[in-house]
Amino acid sequence: MEDVNRRHPQILRILSALAVVAAAVLATVIGASPASAEDPGVVAEAVSEDGVFVAPGRSDIDEAELEAVVQNLRFQALRVVVVAPNDPQPSSAAFARRIQEATDADIAIVFPPESDDEEVETRVEAFVIDDLQENHYRALQEARGFSDPARSVEAFGKEIQAEREVERPAIIGQLLWALALMAIGLVVIFGLERMIAAAKAKSSADREIARPKPVGEAESAKVTTASSKAR
Repeated sequence: MEDVNRRHPQILRILSALAVVAAAVLATVIGASPASAEDPGVVAEAVSEDGVFVAPGRSDIDEAELEAVVQNLRFQALRVVVVAPNDPQPSSAAFARRIQEATDADIAIVFPPESDDEEVETRVEAFVIDDLQENHYRALQEARGFSDPARSVEAFGKEIQAEREVERPAIIGQLLWALALMAIGLVVIFGLERMIAAAKAKSSADREIARPKPVGEAESAKVTTASSKAR
């Protein structure tokens, strides 16, 4: 009985040490799990003001340069948001889509953290609205040609804007064609109105000539003619 009492404190110390180790392991596992990833909703709120979100510790991103590029693109009527999270989950492309949907931007660009085994194609991801999908791939390839994030965003926006500039003359041409048709229609209507007015005037004159004179007026005309002959 005395041996049990002596061993009891030792057992408690061992159990306490195991509990501390288990807590440390659990904290490590939780910290490394996707639960530590940024919440797209929280990031979307942070990015709503200036269009840029850089997670703490991302020293590879110059936030001021990104803000300048984003503001310049917004002046060109292109709503762009750029985020640089520490752990975009489940992937950078999916994270970009969630940010775009949450902010209702035209373009959401994501710069995931760099790693030694990371391919160039995964260092920049973007999600765009349906109207810009046609040029999405080319713009993404242009963006991946730059290692500097600010230049990468600038290249992406320039390529997307090129698509808009191609579409714009087509719209202007359609408007000009519509205006030309309207002008032709107005000319035709004006010409028809003139023709109708002239036809009415001619018809009225013909009726005036063909109208028979009253009997009294005819007799007066005869008397006038006879008086002229007598003279």
